Amino acid sequence: MAGPVFLFLGEALWLDLANTAPQFHTATEQLDVLPDADLARAWLLAAGLPGLDHRTDPASLFTLRTEFIRLADALATGARPPTSSISAINGVLRGTAGRELLTRTAGSWRLRFLPMAPAGALEALARSAAVTLADPLGQVRRCAEVSCQRLFVDATPHQTRAWCREQCHASTAVERRRIHRPIATA
Repeated sequence: MAGPVFLFLGEALWLDLANTAPQFHTATEQLDVLPDADLARAWLLAAGLPGLDHRTDPASLFTLRTEFIRLADALATGARPPTSSISAINGVLRGTAGRELLTRTAGSWRLRFLPMAPAGALEALARSAAVTLADPLGQVRRCAEVSCQRLFVDATPHQTRAWCREQCHASTAVERRRIHRPIATA
């Protein structure tokens, strides 16, 4: 028996997690893709992340998802990121043990953080959100397809991307042609 199928846009894991919430699905199907801890574990596995370890209860993942949704909504509308979202991200990242290391890359010095152990699921998700926030070229957007509304990162040079994936773009184009088709009169 095949496991559940999850949609990953492949840009920012934190937005993929936010997109599992009910508000990002069609109006007729208000589905929470992760209604329980078992499906949350399956989503983490499908995302290539380690499962929730003994230190982390599934409620922490759902709390972080709620903060990611608040953060994404703010970024998509040009509002300031909520303090609670930044605090949640920093709280997770603060628990990551490691050290700073100075390295030379392509002729310039860079300061890098090296974790002492592989990142856990929550740490990887929080880092994904932090990387998006720190990237001046990436903009969080909401899909222009009315029935979709998923969140994605627009990192195109002119910040003109409007759809989360090609299927949404094609669906919008088909609808636009249907609306503008001349009506035959007899």
